[in-house]
Amino acid sequence: GCNSTNTTVTVVQNTVAPSPTASSSGSLTCSNLSVNLNGTPGTGVTYLWSGPSITGATTLQNTTADAAGTYTLKVTSTVNSCTNIATTTVTQNTTAPSPTASNSATLTCSNSTVALTGGPAAGVTYQWSGPGFSGGTTSQNAVATAAGTYTLKVTDAVNGCTATAVTTVAQNTTAPSPTASNSSTLTCANSTVALTGGPAAGVTYQWNNNSGPIAGATTGFYSQVMTAADDIYCDVTCGTSTTSSNLVSVAINGFMDCYCSSVPTQTADEEIYN
Repeated sequence: GCNSTNTTVTVVQNTVAPSPTASSSGSLTCSNLSVNLNGTPGTGVTYLWSGPSITGATTLQNTTADAAGTYTLKVTSTVNSCTNIATTTVTQNTTAPSPTASNSATLTCSNSTVALTGGPAAGVTYQWSGPGFSGGTTSQNAVATAAGTYTLKVTDAVNGCTATAVTTVAQNTTAPSPTASNSSTLTCANSTVALTGGPAAGVTYQWNNNSGPIAGATTGFYSQVMTAADDIYCDVTCGTSTTSSNLVSVAINGFMDCYCSSVPTQTADEEIYN
């Protein structure tokens, strides 16, 4: 009869899949526009990245991305061609701050600066810009010296995002339109003259003479008594004829004589005291 020989063949199986990991280096922000995507293992596999927006090579162990979302790393064993995947999620923080800007008053002839107030009070850096400043421009608040629009730019200290707010500084430097008049003429017999000023409201008053401001003369109507050096004149009447003297500067406590003729007579003598 025939004899047969049995041969045993051992089949070895290698279906062990690789064990990849995937991670990202941080969050996307206004100052950090891309992140690193890192994969493992470092050897024995090939790589294939996929996801919303990969900016680097997709077939290297590590790559870069510039959009939020889920990224997948597929690795393939170079020994048995088995595959496996790992995922990582890229987060995004691009929320801009919400600044505010305001001012406290109007620039006037007596108010040459205006306070500028900014917000928020913390978590941001500040930069003011505008027509004119007194002092620094990188604090929460500033001081304006000119009318116009002022802009506050704030930058979030965490994500670098920026936003702006504006405020307008107004100016009122329109001068009033005063009037001044008097009621009569200073004479030997009339040592006071009523002075009338305007406008009647919305202003303050200060009367002046040759010596400067008159103390207490701070209303729209003032009756001036000659108590300081000033220029005066007198009218002298002799009979039916009236003659006006020249303007004479009269010193404090001084006097001038007015006569009917160039030769003084006691009966025609008039003395004007200030």
